[in-house]
Amino acid sequence: MKGLIIKEFLGMRRYFRILAVLMVLYIFMAFGMASTNIFSGVNAILVMICALSSFNYDSYNHWDEFAMTLPLSRADLVKSKYLFILLLCAFGTVITLALSLVIGQMIHVSIEEILIGTLCSALVALFLGALATPIIYKFGVEKARYVLMIVVLIPTLIFISFSSYLPALRPLSAQTLTLLAWCSPVFVLAFGLLSYVVSRRIFMNKDL
Repeated sequence: MKGLIIKEFLGMRRYFRILAVLMVLYIFMAFGMASTNIFSGVNAILVMICALSSFNYDSYNHWDEFAMTLPLSRADLVKSKYLFILLLCAFGTVITLALSLVIGQMIHVSIEEILIGTLCSALVALFLGALATPIIYKFGVEKARYVLMIVVLIPTLIFISFSSYLPALRPLSAQTLTLLAWCSPVFVLAFGLLSYVVSRRIFMNKDL
């Protein structure tokens, strides 16, 4: 398993250099906007891009077919992908938090706001990774891009369509918001476990 994880990170070396350049750009944008929220949003997006790139790299090099000639099980390959996404999210969250704390002190952003934004970005990154992985296993990288666009676009359009009615709705109480905040990590964890089970079943039945 350790070797599979190392393989994932070695295959992403080129992308990590590009991401490092982008992070420098985002630092300047954070100063220009006088806000660290950009790091929270970028964290989730970059984790998603890295996950897709990892699958694309494997597909281009026919990794799954080659891996089946090694003493590895299909379950090991699926597990390594989820561990890779989890580590990506952990590293991205640590970097996001560090940058947000340093820059936040310079532009006077409260630590509470930074911590909440970082936690939200980590949960969103994990959720998107868990959402994308079984879709990629089912449809392949190229088709999965379009499927993911549809999956994300439809709820967004529905939200925009009904956004004019939101001010008329009764706002949620502080207790309800607190409950939702505590339940969010549990929901993401449960969704991630379900995603792993689905991905494993799909890959087990997949012809290579």
